[in-house]
Amino acid sequence: MEFIENIAKEEYYNFVNNHKNSHFMQLPGWGEFCKVDKGQIPYYVGMYDNKKLVATALIMAKRTPFGYSYG
Repeated sequence: MEFIENIAKEEYYNFVNNHKNSHFMQLPGWGEFCKVDKGQIPYYVGMYDNKKLVATALIMAKRTPFGYSYG
């Protein structure tokens, strides 16, 4: 398996939108909303197995006043 830190949004969206257990909070639109409204940084990550996308996650990072971030 191979971990990818920055999946193309279109590929990410297609996977999440077509997965039976997906949730709207995993869609790129939610990531963009949180980016604009809450100042969070969206990261679209996933796992490939034999060049096939098998898992994704939307990680929202928030910067702290002390120069750190958490997700």
